[in-house]
Amino acid sequence: MRQRLCQVGLVILLACAKELPAQNTYVVVFGGGSFFRAERSFVLHDAAFQSEIRKGGRLGLRAASYITDHLAFEGGYSFGHHDLRLAEAPVSNHRTFDTVLHQFGAALLYNFGPFDNGLQPFVVVGLGLSRFSPTDQAKVRALSTKFLNGPAQLGASNLFGFGLGGGVEAKLSRRLGLRLDMRDHITGTPRLGLAQRSSGSGEAYYPIAGTIHDIEASIGVVFYLR
Repeated sequence: MRQRLCQVGLVILLACAKELPAQNTYVVVFGGGSFFRAERSFVLHDAAFQSEIRKGGRLGLRAASYITDHLAFEGGYSFGHHDLRLAEAPVSNHRTFDTVLHQFGAALLYNFGPFDNGLQPFVVVGLGLSRFSPTDQAKVRALSTKFLNGPAQLGASNLFGFGLGGGVEAKLSRRLGLRLDMRDHITGTPRLGLAQRSSGSGEAYYPIAGTIHDIEASIGVVFYLR
């Protein structure tokens, strides 16, 4: 249900954006890092496991247009590498699978002052899609060695979710600015193409569920276009 609501909300938000009058437009090129609150503990065939998504770097691009003096519509894309780490008791017995995260988002940004202010704190809330894609090397490793108790065929997880955050933007000149962001991307748990429960046919499954938080901190260069 949450996935469906986020999909519908994202489509509505994008459709509404086409009808909004744009005033001031800018592009942000940013880089930073993110860490996940996604730890899980579970038991599979009498073996105890722990899983986590490791922190990593992030690069991305955002573009926005102001529709009032304080409110802007923003769209963005970012990507980064994050290892999925599986540990079997004892915890020292672990293996990692490299995963590429692609994120697409649409959001509303609210500035606490007019657009022309030199120093501008803001908050942002929106919807998005997170795509967790295991690398070819990770897929080969999961098939040739083992994922949990045996080999598994990994695939991408596409998860709709929502996000919120805030930051501050400083105008350095008429065309250039600097921006600091902190955002929390909230989605379901990626299972990399595997079922949550056993189908009874002996195929690999990944018995985890719930909500994860991808907390991102970044710094970006702002280019004011008009």
